Amino acid sequence: MADEMIDASNREQVVECFRWVGSDFEDFVGFHKVDKVNADTLLLLAIKDVVLRMNLDLHNCRGQCYDGAANMARSRTETATQLRHVEERAIFTHCSGHALNLAVADVVKQSKVIRDVLDTVGEINKLLKYSPRRDSLFEQLK
Repeated sequence: MADEMIDASNREQVVECFRWVGSDFEDFVGFHKVDKVNADTLLLLAIKDVVLRMNLDLHNCRGQCYDGAANMARSRTETATQLRHVEERAIFTHCSGHALNLAVADVVKQSKVIRDVLDTVGEINKLLKYSPRRDSLFEQLK
């Protein structure tokens, strides 16, 4: 499983996890700092590097899972396709955790009360986060 994220220093990273065949257990593998998130970066730099460093064979891969977000759909599709060229048994599936997250987000959009509360909390967070003085005062109040 691979997913992109932006860290606190505003840099893109790819996080990787493995789920082992016959187990519901997932292992967090690590982060890869990437300059851009596209199929070549995900497959060549991140996924292949992790497999190589862990002394695993990519031909033992039986599945691949990405979140399928709109901003990553194209590069994820390319990544899935490229990985299938290396190992045809590496079947792509959409991450069910992300699917649930998208469904909840869609439901929240339908409720004006919840949407307004979350918008207000987000604005308060911005107010504190982007001012060291206010952030420091908030930490003292905790």
